[in-house]
Amino acid sequence: MPLGGRGARLRPPVQQPGLDQAADRRVETAVAEDCRAAAVPVIVTGTLTNYCCGTTARQAYERGYQVVFGADVTATDDESRQEPELAVLRKGFALVLTAKEIADRLKAADPAPEGGSRVRAA
Repeated sequence: MPLGGRGARLRPPVQQPGLDQAADRRVETAVAEDCRAAAVPVIVTGTLTNYCCGTTARQAYERGYQVVFGADVTATDDESRQEPELAVLRKGFALVLTAKEIADRLKAADPAPEGGSRVRAA
């Protein structure tokens, strides 16, 4: 699954007066449609792997996104639950990679321009 690429860019936030997107997670936007059409993956990081992160990955998958799940940039409140959740996600919901693997794929998809340098993430 390619991550990023030449011409990849961040889009400005969608302004929809009166719409609370955080309260209604079912909202579909033009940005979401563009991301799916361009096969832009959703990269999941955070806590809790077996609750919020896993749910986010499943919902993104169900909405047609390619999902990349950070194995070492997610965490649980009970270490014994991390690997079982990653195993379930690997079965079909997400491509589970380490942060280094994600970064390497992003770099490979968008090499530095000749004579130039890339902006590096902190």
